Amino acid sequence: MNHPFRALSLTFYICALFLMTLTGCGKKGAPLPPEGLVPEEVTSVRAKGVNGSLLISWNIPRKNSDGSDLVDLAGFKLYKKSGSAECIKCPSEAYPVYVDIDLEAPGAAIVKEKTITFVDSDLQGNKHYSYKVAPYNKSGYFGAFSKAINVNWKSPPLAPEGLEGSASDKAAMLKWKMHKNSFINSTSENFLGYHIYRSNKSGDYPSTPVAEKHIKEESYTDIGLENNRQYYYTVKTVIKAGDTTIESDPSREIVLIPIDTIPPAPPKRLTVVLSQAGTRLFWETDDDSDIYGYNLYRRKDSQLAAEKINETPIEGVTFNDYDVLDSEIYYYSITAVDNSLQRNESAPSEEVNIKILK
Repeated sequence: MNHPFRALSLTFYICALFLMTLTGCGKKGAPLPPEGLVPEEVTSVRAKGVNGSLLISWNIPRKNSDGSDLVDLAGFKLYKKSGSAECIKCPSEAYPVYVDIDLEAPGAAIVKEKTITFVDSDLQGNKHYSYKVAPYNKSGYFGAFSKAINVNWKSPPLAPEGLEGSASDKAAMLKWKMHKNSFINSTSENFLGYHIYRSNKSGDYPSTPVAEKHIKEESYTDIGLENNRQYYYTVKTVIKAGDTTIESDPSREIVLIPIDTIPPAPPKRLTVVLSQAGTRLFWETDDDSDIYGYNLYRRKDSQLAAEKINETPIEGVTFNDYDVLDSEIYYYSITAVDNSLQRNESAPSEEVNIKILK
């Protein structure tokens, strides 16, 4: 005869063993990171349309989410979804991973000291794209998603045409026109303006335009340049697309060389006195920082035009003229010559005169 207590114990043992089996054979969940030891959220995600592609860039985080230094950052995952450009929230499904950027082997990503940039060329016109970024550390733990950057991608505008320019003292003047076949005009809602790019090398331009703001006019003066140095320029049309901007291809390239065309002020207080062997002249100048030298001009009382009497510019502020004749009246004037390659010469000073008495 079976004892009821023994049967109950056996049933309990079998159930407990069954539960242990279920627990032991189940799939383990992902390990939880130590509290706070995940990279902080990526900030300043931005997009810029350049040459038919989107440049997605963001700042590299330096801290963990608890404020401690981030010393084991391993990479980023860029998430992308697309849909109709008519709805900024479409599609509604989660963001799929678009690319995994391993900092040790970043592939097509451009890694700089403070930023990451990825060039996305897989785009279609009149379509909405949305991007998010998440950082991860060497233990495989992920930080929070960044805020989404949204782009209603459109075909890039046409490049400006007719770019031309001229140069002056430490400045370059540019002008151009919107392309005659452009699908936008200066009053279009999505027209932002123009970006001016400058370089010291042909075809090699920085990613940042000369001016921080979009140029609305079809002309621009670039100041603060170095004289006698080549500068290359190109211009791009810029339109707005959602949260970002799209640039056209570059315009034709031009090269300009600023030159100093402004002469110095004439010297002041030119004075002439008799010396033992002729005449001695001296003068003053307010600012000699840009002065290369001086030219001294002389004429006789019977002459209308003065002639330069020094072969090369005079370096100091005095000069001895020994080539004079007794009883003649001589008239003197002086000019200043600057340090530019053009050797710009000032207007002449007021004339002074003296009669030679030997």
